Amino acid sequence: MARAEGRLQAAAAGRFRHVLAGVFAAWVGSGTLFARELAADEQVLFVPGTARSVGADRIELDVHAWIYEREERPRLAAAFARYLGFDRAAASAEDRERFDRRTRLFLVDSENRKRIALRLADGSRVELPRTRRGGRSDARVTMAASAHAADAQWIGFSAELPPGDARRFEGRALYVPVEGLSVVSDIDDTIKDSGVADRRTLLLNTFVRPFAAVPGMAARYRALAGAEGVRFHYVSSSPIQLLAPLLAFLESAGFPEGSLHLREATAWRTLIPRDATAQARKRAAIVRLIADFPHRDFALVGDASEADPEIYGAIARDHPAQVCAILIRDASGAGRDTPRYRAAFAGLPDQRWQVFTDEDDWGRVLEGCARRARAADPPRTATR
Repeated sequence: MARAEGRLQAAAAGRFRHVLAGVFAAWVGSGTLFARELAADEQVLFVPGTARSVGADRIELDVHAWIYEREERPRLAAAFARYLGFDRAAASAEDRERFDRRTRLFLVDSENRKRIALRLADGSRVELPRTRRGGRSDARVTMAASAHAADAQWIGFSAELPPGDARRFEGRALYVPVEGLSVVSDIDDTIKDSGVADRRTLLLNTFVRPFAAVPGMAARYRALAGAEGVRFHYVSSSPIQLLAPLLAFLESAGFPEGSLHLREATAWRTLIPRDATAQARKRAAIVRLIADFPHRDFALVGDASEADPEIYGAIARDHPAQVCAILIRDASGAGRDTPRYRAAFAGLPDQRWQVFTDEDDWGRVLEGCARRARAADPPRTATR
């Protein structure tokens, strides 16, 4: 009898442990385990993402947040300057101020296991997954479509902070219509003169010198920006720490507003990513846009200093119904008949891609894409 009673107790204990393990697994999976609220000395930065209609009455926002804590690290700042080859003592006051401003977020601590909630435009509250290593939290959240004005390009939201915290951290997402033209643009050496081919020049142009726009690019983009259904998406290998300077550059140089797709926060010693890593990340960001908006046309604009021709060519072959044009800036003046371009764009119609210099008039190519997007084409599929 005692043995039977013992077996029953053991079985019950086993069932209890099984239930407890399931509860613990669900707790861990929910992202709330050990999650902490935002502290008073921590900051939230939102990268401008995209928003799309899902169903008849909902809008989905693609949210990207970074949580970090500012730190005063003069020794690390000095090491950063040495790494860049920047002589603070010999630099002008303007260059020193610019260097300090652009490098500030490379000296912070990214905060993992942090939990924040968003207040959306329809008044609803949604909690983001706890931040992972690197301080990032990404999620797709939905809101009522009735809260979005039909003619508004942007949808705003804000972080909901703990009681007594009066700070405001706001973000926004670019509403992208179901149909229309999306211009996917690289930044460095496509619209901003960065000098990617030379490492020291690239670093000094990024952190010390004033940003310089590539001549004519802003005017060509602006000429298209007002057309119905046109949206811009800036895809770059720059890390998230450069978001504020890049947004200021786009505004001051007169480029249309758009979503930004940047690299994760990075240490200053890994500012320049490995080629294969950068290429895979850029391709994944563009393919994700194409998948999110399968009924839109896409024009891909890049330059010859990196692997844009090869990345764009591969994407166009995989998505021929959506990629209406590829435009590559080549400051060297090399023509489209070079072996590199013929290999990169093999299998694509000649009229689908163009290599241009700053003097060339290529704006009509984008205008043609916009006209095609407005036309009543048969339904397109995302892949061939």
